[in-house]
Amino acid sequence: MIKQQLVFILISFIVTCTAGNSTAANLPRSAQTALYETQKLMEEESYQEAEKRLKAYLNKHPDSNYVPVFFTLANIYSLQGKAAKAEPLYRLALKKDPVFSPAWQNLGSVLFDLKKYVKAGNAFEKAFETEVPENGDDTKPHILLYHASIAYLSAGKPALSRPHLEYLTSGAVKEIKQEWLEALFKTYLDLKKNDLAMQLVLKLIHQDGENPKWWHYLAHLHMQNKKYEKAAEALTIRSYLKEPNREEALLLADLYRMIGTPHKAATFYKYAIGMDSTCKQKNYSGYYEKLAHAYLAGHKADLALQALGQAIAIAPDARLYQLKGQIMMASEQWQKAHLAFGKAAMLDTKNGYGHLLAGYCALQEGNYEVATDHLTKAKTFPKQYKQAGQLLDHIEILLMAATDTLYRF
Repeated sequence: MIKQQLVFILISFIVTCTAGNSTAANLPRSAQTALYETQKLMEEESYQEAEKRLKAYLNKHPDSNYVPVFFTLANIYSLQGKAAKAEPLYRLALKKDPVFSPAWQNLGSVLFDLKKYVKAGNAFEKAFETEVPENGDDTKPHILLYHASIAYLSAGKPALSRPHLEYLTSGAVKEIKQEWLEALFKTYLDLKKNDLAMQLVLKLIHQDGENPKWWHYLAHLHMQNKKYEKAAEALTIRSYLKEPNREEALLLADLYRMIGTPHKAATFYKYAIGMDSTCKQKNYSGYYEKLAHAYLAGHKADLALQALGQAIAIAPDARLYQLKGQIMMASEQWQKAHLAFGKAAMLDTKNGYGHLLAGYCALQEGNYEVATDHLTKAKTFPKQYKQAGQLLDHIEILLMAATDTLYRF
């Protein structure tokens, strides 16, 4: 954002430099001609040719230490993305003319590109301080203070950013821009001034309740304060003002699950999934799994099984088969349950839990042979050793009882 806005300034200030600046007024004819020709090449975006032209002039006139020359060559470097070469030239210009605001501003831009954020912020501040209004206008370009604030935020120095942003949003400036308010909100969060951030957002909602960003920020604050119901309310209002993207829909669905509103959670999970009709990517399996949990919480086991089936079709996973088995077991569908747990055991060979439950379900089904096979495997895992052994003993008792009954007849 900063670089895009300053590129225009880099070009426009050439005129200021060759005409309006007091230092430029005393330029010799040769320097004026070189700057004029250089400017024409820059307007045509022939930056390399412009660089050659001005360097040729400097080679012929090595004592030409004029501010406009340093400034223009620095601009050429900056427009070519050569920030490291531009920086010392801007500093040379400022050494000779410390109140030349355009040089401070463009120095701030290249320092920002070089990730020297605190120095960039200082340069933008100096640009604001030294800015001379034109045509008797007593206002200054407040965008410079905003650039300083962004530089300080980028440096992780929100305390330096705060006074500028509070001034810009105080009403002292005629037009308050949305990005200034957003930057102030971020500054308060970085400073852990959540109360001030909340006051700011509520004020903005009162002034402009149809702006979805303010509701998004309100939800963010409520989530930080672990007030998930209020966060869900804020995000729901935001969804009315602006259609949510997939991430926003999933967040809202997760919030509804957390606050115990599974039906609304399922609605937003389906909405997020429905944004792509194919849904074949692996991460969609997780979306379907969440949808299944929402259905289960809403006591809709059949719909949960459908969602799990779609999740498994995309990315078969032991965890998904275990959940499927648990649903089947709850409805006493023992054969389907033991098959699901058996799949889980095949996919996760380092865990005996699938074999244990598969054996238990097969036992309930009366399939002692399959039950014995699974339980024998489960017994090889330390965590399932005891339970598997007890169930195997129980099967042995049942088989002995069945044998005694046969002998009696």
